Amino acid sequence: MCTNAIEDISERMVKAGRELHKNGLVRGTSGNISARIPGTDTFLIKPSGARMEALEPGELVLVDLQGNKIRGEAQVSLETPIHAAIYRGRKDVQAVVHNHPP
Repeated sequence: MCTNAIEDISERMVKAGRELHKNGLVRGTSGNISARIPGTDTFLIKPSGARMEALEPGELVLVDLQGNKIRGEAQVSLETPIHAAIYRGRKDVQAVVHNHPP
């Protein structure tokens, strides 16, 4: 698998999650972010219960477009099926951000 792409995307997702928190767009463990791994039928997603401001690249969960976990220690997000459906239906979508601003 595209290890360099996964590492790069993981870093960018963590940075985006911290920016969402810093700007008051998420609170606690609410909200979710995911990003497609180019050239594959997989994407990374924030795990269930993770806080955006404390998220680390290694915590992200790699799943396929059916929402099956491929890699990661944490539990997949309950929102994984929604993200997977978006990626299956829209080949042009490269990332999904779902937040709960106060």
